Amino acid sequence: MNALFIGLTTIDIHYFVDEFPVSNVKIKAVPPDIISGGPATNAAAAFSFLNGTANLVSAIGDSPFKQMIEEDLKKNNIQHFDLVGQKRFHPVLATVVTSKNGDRNIFTHNPENIVSEIDAKKLLEEINPQIIMADGFFPEFTLEVLKIAKTKKIPVILDAGS
Repeated sequence: MNALFIGLTTIDIHYFVDEFPVSNVKIKAVPPDIISGGPATNAAAAFSFLNGTANLVSAIGDSPFKQMIEEDLKKNNIQHFDLVGQKRFHPVLATVVTSKNGDRNIFTHNPENIVSEIDAKKLLEEINPQIIMADGFFPEFTLEVLKIAKTKKIPVILDAGS
């Protein structure tokens, strides 16, 4: 199955601790996992792992993290289409702290507003997805794609979590 995922790609810095600290305490943890994340990106990785063809539209642009993200996506067999092309873009960073019992805290910010460098109609013609998943980030581009998807009767999944 061929799928299109539209949304956020983040740099996740994930720390694991036995329990959350009280205020004004410094905790030493094992070195963190530093990986690409974000709702659409995580969904694309899971889909690819299950042997689907994963196409991801997100904003990476020109940043110090570009190479790391691209290598992570390639390793997970995700075809990437960059909404901002080669423009400078501040990546979304997320620091995740997870305790032994599974509780977590996430510190992050929303992405900056962008103007898409991708033509939605051409993208859909090129990919020809059987299903689309969107996470609600980059709404202008996403709505363009979803309007076209509706006319083509392509099923859409929306993760509107935040």
